[in-house]
Amino acid sequence: MSALTARRPFDSGKLTATLLFLPPALLLFTLFVMMPVVEAAWCTAFQLERLRQPEELDRLRQLPLRVRQPRPSARLPQQHPDLVVSLSIQLPLPLSLALILAEKFRGAVALRMLFFMPYILAEIATGLIFSFVYDGDYGLLAAIFRAFGAQAPHLLASPQTSMLAI
Repeated sequence: MSALTARRPFDSGKLTATLLFLPPALLLFTLFVMMPVVEAAWCTAFQLERLRQPEELDRLRQLPLRVRQPRPSARLPQQHPDLVVSLSIQLPLPLSLALILAEKFRGAVALRMLFFMPYILAEIATGLIFSFVYDGDYGLLAAIFRAFGAQAPHLLASPQTSMLAI
């Protein structure tokens, strides 16, 4: 039996979750990833600088229109090899790694764990730091309260105060 026929059909719960979470994710991806990439490529192709001197802008406005609009396709590979090399590495490499991680093979779980460990460890470290800060007996907040002679609150002990602490 092939891998395609062994998969279960897409259920309505997953479809609802996908339709709920996909538009905001695509909007954020477009705003914070795609728009800066397109703007950087545009500025690179036309050699625009954000911080030009005003006198340079005046000289640029006085140039004829055909001089101000160079052909970016003819100039890009010669003058900007770093952009070409960067795009040829930064797009295919992560895509191929994602496709490898999506496959089912022996050791795939260990490989996924290896790749995602830095992200998981950062979240775990943040949680531990905040649990030490908010500890009512030995935490940083308890030490501050004790320095002023007050009883330290146990913020993580009840649902109401733990949401406030978060």
